[in-house]
Amino acid sequence: MSNKVVVSLDVETNGLAFIKLDDYYLKLFTNAYVPVRGMAPANFTEAAGGGYAHVVVDSSADFTEEYGNAPPDIILPEQSIAFSGPLTGDAEVKGWYLIKQDLSKVRAAKLLDTPYTPPSGGGTLRFTPRIQAGGGTPT
Repeated sequence: MSNKVVVSLDVETNGLAFIKLDDYYLKLFTNAYVPVRGMAPANFTEAAGGGYAHVVVDSSADFTEEYGNAPPDIILPEQSIAFSGPLTGDAEVKGWYLIKQDLSKVRAAKLLDTPYTPPSGGGTLRFTPRIQAGGGTPT
């Protein structure tokens, strides 16, 4: 199972400027899907229940660029997603995906290094999405 960020082919081809054209939702998925470049919204089962809510991402304000790699990286601030209890359906978060707000395209996705199961008393999942904007996928 890969734990690398997978970007869609259009992001890989067009790079940093392309991903910054849209606003997104950062969502968690619970199904046993391994992201690939041809991924589509229907491939993911979004987490549900347990107080879960997706994150709204404003690409003009929320992305930071790091030019130490070629191509550069796009980094979101650390995400802290709080849960009030267990999820409904599949209780384990497998990874995250970045989807356009019109829900038409998934731009990036990653399996978590370790799946996360929110405990019955609630808990918080923390991670920092880092996307190499074209031609590669940092771990």
